[in-house]
Amino acid sequence: MMQRFFADIEAARANSPKPLDIVRSSFPFDVQPDHQADAFHYALHEHGDFIATGGRDWPEDRRRGLRSFYAMLGQESLVITYDPRQGWGHEQRQRADGDLIVRIEDPTHEQELIWAFPPDELTP
Repeated sequence: MMQRFFADIEAARANSPKPLDIVRSSFPFDVQPDHQADAFHYALHEHGDFIATGGRDWPEDRRRGLRSFYAMLGQESLVITYDPRQGWGHEQRQRADGDLIVRIEDPTHEQELIWAFPPDELTP
């Protein structure tokens, strides 16, 4: 009976979405192929990977790159923007942006958690 219980729990975990899958499915933009090589696109994927993994097993240079990205946004009070016709950009942070690192029109609760500055205890 107990073995069956634990087998059911393990099966449920195996079928549950993984943190990285959740992060990737919540990516706030449908990025055109011409814009996928941009540094902002890369930095946002790094941020998402960091949020999903907590930075476990990340080398220092990868952490440093993400810290630099956060520092640029924070010091300049910027958010990342995306327009499918024009590509990536950044704009001055507005009150409505809150802690988000990207400007999202109507963010879901999940997006508000994932696409925000990480809490201090999680900062790379």
